[in-house]
Amino acid sequence: MSSPYYTVTQMVDYYTEARLEKFGITITSSGTPIVYVCAPLNQVLVEVSRKIDSYAAQFYAVPMTTIPEVIQSVCRDIAFYVFHIRSNELGTAPAGVAKLYEDAMAWLKDLEDGKVKLDIAVAASGNEQLVSQSLTMDAASMTDGKKDSDYNSLGNFALNDKETQD
Repeated sequence: MSSPYYTVTQMVDYYTEARLEKFGITITSSGTPIVYVCAPLNQVLVEVSRKIDSYAAQFYAVPMTTIPEVIQSVCRDIAFYVFHIRSNELGTAPAGVAKLYEDAMAWLKDLEDGKVKLDIAVAASGNEQLVSQSLTMDAASMTDGKKDSDYNSLGNFALNDKETQD
């Protein structure tokens, strides 16, 4: 996947540069209109976007070329949560941020189960398995085969091995 479903610039526009820099990251800007760049934040956004694809692949062509607003919101909320837990020694996030994360993950599970629908192109018949296999090979750590070790010490789904450590 070349582009995440939510960008660093969108994160800065939504949360403000000052709030994001409290995580100890440097955000640079350039151009008109201003484009913000932050490699660590972009990496989280890419990881979350791949995770979203793993939930959506059963029904939709991924990566999505048309990105519904709800997918952008889910990506933003999960990424902000992940950035919180990766940015402090306790591996925690404020209750409000954790609630947004829990709601986003529950929505993704509903998407995977077909309980919610997106207004975008569905996967072509017979391609679902190909898309799913491609995601597994491209992002092996982001597959849907969740097991106990996939959860961090707080019981939250972790996006990488670092987050599962106590």
